[in-house]
Order: sequence, then C-alpha cells, then structure tokens
Amino acid sequence: MNAIGLMEDPRQFSEVCIDAMSALATQGHSLDTARLLAYYPAINRNPFQKMLYASGFDEGFAVTPLPSLDAVDVLSDRMKITIHYHWLHGIFRRIDKAREAKKAAGRFIDQIRRQQEAGHHLLWTLHNILSHSAKFPEEEAELRQSMVDVVDHVHIMNPATKFLIGSKYAIDDSKIIQVSHPSYSGVYGDYISRAQARLELGLNEENIAFLCFGALGPHKGTRFFIRVLDDLQKRFHGRARLIIAGAKGPSDYMEKLYSMISARSDIILYADHVDDQALQVFFRASDVVVCPYAMSLNSGVAMTAATFGKPAVVPEMLAPVFGDIDQHMIGFTPDDHESCLKAANEAANAAGEHADSDGTVKVITDWSEARAPEKVSSEFFRAIRSRV
Repeated sequence: MNAIGLMEDPRQFSEVCIDAMSALATQGHSLDTARLLAYYPAINRNPFQKMLYASGFDEGFAVTPLPSLDAVDVLSDRMKITIHYHWLHGIFRRIDKAREAKKAAGRFIDQIRRQQEAGHHLLWTLHNILSHSAKFPEEEAELRQSMVDVVDHVHIMNPATKFLIGSKYAIDDSKIIQVSHPSYSGVYGDYISRAQARLELGLNEENIAFLCFGALGPHKGTRFFIRVLDDLQKRFHGRARLIIAGAKGPSDYMEKLYSMISARSDIILYADHVDDQALQVFFRASDVVVCPYAMSLNSGVAMTAATFGKPAVVPEMLAPVFGDIDQHMIGFTPDDHESCLKAANEAANAAGEHADSDGTVKVITDWSEARAPEKVSSEFFRAIRSRV
C-alpha cells in the first residue's frame, strides 16, 4: 500500500507523468495548456488533498502523488512539473536531537533547491504556523523560513497568515497565493436527523451539546475546555453536555483525560477513529463545535462545523477565515478561561436563536456551500495557472 491507501503503482514516476499528460490530452487540453502537478506528502487521514485537487482535470491539471522526494530526479529534461508541498513534520520523524533536526532540514532544503534548479516549479501550502506539538520549534521555524525563501509560491488559506507567522518567519508578498480552505460540502455522510443523532449519543432535547472533535492530544485543548464546561453548567443549569470524539492520543495524555472525566456524567467520550459515515452523528447531535486550540492557522474541524451549519468557538487567529459569518464562528483568546467561556456562551446563544428545527444555521451552510470543494479547487488551479 502507498501513502494514500491504494495498491502500489508498479509504474516509474516518469511513466505516471507521461500517462497523466496523455489523460489531459483526451480531455481536450493541448500541450500548451496541460500542466502536471505532483504533491508531497500524500496524506489519507483527511480528504483535504482530494478536495483541493477535485477540479484539476477541468482546469487542465493532472494531479498525482509524488512517491518520494528523489522520484523527480528520473524525469527527462523536457518534463517540467509543479511540485506541491504540504506538511513538513515528516522531515523530523525518528529524530531525537535538535542538531540532527537541523541537519535533516538542511538536506531537505538542498533537495528542493535542486528540483528548482532543474526547472520545476515549487509550491507550498502553509497549513500551520508550526506543526502540532512541534518537537523542535526553533529548527522548524528555521526550516519554514528557508522553505518560503526557496519555493516559487506559497499558498495560504487564512487571510491573516502573514501577520500570524510574523514572529517566527516571513513571506514575501509576491509569492503569496490566497485561496480559502474548502468546506466539506458533499464529502461526509449527512443523512440522519438531529433527533436520531442525539438518541444515539444519549442526549435529550434539553441538553446544550458542545463537541470537541478530532484526534486526541495535548495540542487540541480538550482538557482546557473541560474546565470551562464547569462554568457553562452554571450558565445552563446543568444542561450542558460535552461530546469528545476522536482517535486516541499518547497513552500518558489519555490517562490524564480518563482521570478528568471518569466520574462525570456530563461528558461523552468516543476515543476511536471516526469514519466518514459516523462523523455526521457527532456533528448533527451537537449545538456548538469547540476548537479550544492554543494555536491554529487553519482548522478542518472548524470547516466541518460550518459544513454542518453549526456555530463554533475558535481561536481568535482563526476568526479572519470566517469574516462573513463571524457572529456565528466566535473567536476567543487562547488559554484564557473567561474569554473561552464568553465565546461558548455566545455560540450557544447563536445556535438557540438562529438554528432551524434540525439544529442547522442556514447562513453558515450557505457560507459553506459557497466554498464547496469543486469551487475552491477551480479557484486554486486558476490562481496558480498564471504562475506555473
């Protein structure tokens, strides 16, 4: 199996590129307009890459995963491609010392420089300020500065990105391509009712349900929000409920989480992988989705909340993403208890005042549908076409 969960491709990467260009030709694209984009690393934990590349063929781009960093070396001098980089944390995998992390970063930058010198275009999507729970924050910040210096273009999704990263590294304005994070409209199963979802989770109609969703770990802020929940219970006279759903994190973290919630009847924990059909249960059952992160430049969970028409509590650095619906996607100051409590109250009020009988706020779903994957994908390819 390869990185995207498919059978290993027996073809050489050069053969894949030739087949991709042939496929573009069958779609009516000439050699003058056809483009090939290879992306790295290929990730199957969420559908982001498939969403971003959904309209590739329509826009004259054939898209394929790059099987390894050195796969580009086998291409002929006549084959020039766009190499689209995403997450960088894999560079530091299995490294325990900062000096080794620095060397690994240097080797990676040298390699992408060689790709650029060979005539390939380099594009990087900046997903986060630093990787979640970055093990080597100083070395990673240096890597990211080198990355933005070397690549031809940097794709950002949060309009405040340049300001938010400013204390760690900087991007030249001329390199920035701004295209929003797609919503998950049409991606996840969405056919059960709010009543059915709440029945499955043991919630009644009187409960005010808050959802913390996603892989469990220290960077998610779940334990922080559990403490906020204590004050929310006073506000809602004991009717608040917290749903925590996501794959298990490190064992020491899970032990602390279990200890916090073991005696509580107001917290529902589902510590396991949630597949694309089960996800709807948690989002349909909830009133408010909470992203209590200390740092987040972009958030798939927040975009999923918008897809299901749910008000959300998000770090204030995420608020610019939701400018059109900021009265429903409410920012808080990270690690500030009172600020998060206030935002959760406001989001719950927004749900109570604006949600329809099935718990959906129409203005949020309208915003989400305007950012459906195929629409954002077309915008993305059109934005980079003039540059590659």
